[in-house]
Amino acid sequence: VVDREEFKTVLYSLSGAVTDEELDACFKEIDEDGNGTIEFEEFQKWYLKSENRFESDVKEIFNRFDRDGDGCIDAGELESLVTACQPDGSKPTEEDLKIAREALDADGDGLISRDEFMDWYKGSKFFETAKRHRDTLTDDAEQDEGDGVSLAFPEGWKSRVMYCITAPIVFTLYFTVPDVRKPKWRSWWPAGFLMSIAWLGVYSYFMVWWATVFGKIVGIPDNIMGLTILAAGTSVPD
Repeated sequence: VVDREEFKTVLYSLSGAVTDEELDACFKEIDEDGNGTIEFEEFQKWYLKSENRFESDVKEIFNRFDRDGDGCIDAGELESLVTACQPDGSKPTEEDLKIAREALDADGDGLISRDEFMDWYKGSKFFETAKRHRDTLTDDAEQDEGDGVSLAFPEGWKSRVMYCITAPIVFTLYFTVPDVRKPKWRSWWPAGFLMSIAWLGVYSYFMVWWATVFGKIVGIPDNIMGLTILAAGTSVPD
């Protein structure tokens, strides 16, 4: 948890000096519950979508291309650099590269500085495309987390049949294993890990026991059951 003054230090490390108005606006945006402090989950949600994070990633990629560390790259590497900056790996067209080289290498010395590239890239269509792609991935990740497992009875007979079949497993896991996707349970991940291992052992014991009983009822030897039914039951899900 950080307060306003501590957050000012964080912002300074990310983007340099900020005004009090910018600090207040940013702090209010991140502090969703309005309690006057910023929790880790609130900061993480904001930072994943912020331009500061994206610009930092682009600068890091530029530095990888700047092998001698002089702050410049060869204009011939522009295509590879722009492609590396795109989350989906899309390549710029020849026309796009021609326009970019004319804008970035106006003096014709064949060198492009990091500041020049950042100023151009932030105003280009590549930045907007990458930003939309990143926001989509972040939104999808948040939707995947959701509110955890739901115990509500589903609609449709197929879903209801599966609900009844899986209910013993779902209910035991729901009430004994903390769902670390929820913010309030994230610090309980060691307990979640240990309980998951414990339940795997319990399920494995019952699976082997029931398979053995079934084999004796229908007259199938234990070794055949192990090589067929049990092997298929453990391998098919993988």
